[in-house]
Amino acid sequence: MQGERLLRLPATKQKIGVGATSTIYAWISEGRFPKPVRLSGLPGQSGGAVAWRESELDAWIAERIANRDAGECNGYTPHAKPRHSAPPKASSASSNTGKAAR
Repeated sequence: MQGERLLRLPATKQKIGVGATSTIYAWISEGRFPKPVRLSGLPGQSGGAVAWRESELDAWIAERIANRDAGECNGYTPHAKPRHSAPPKASSASSNTGKAAR
């Protein structure tokens, strides 16, 4: 464990690509994200400084990638062609009739 890096919240959010703090804490309460390490404050009390072990974040990211590659991403299929509908056709009522071209 020597040399383990601890990342505070802003660095954690940047590393995993999530902007909302509430999302991270919701995932923690659901058991879907690593718990932080308390750096200050009393156990059981809110507030105080926390940080995440970088190795646990790396493992979490690797698990997301493995799930994606196994096709386990809520209907997301890697490398699938996007589904696009044809653009709407312009109607004559919305054209610029009556206006001179400049």
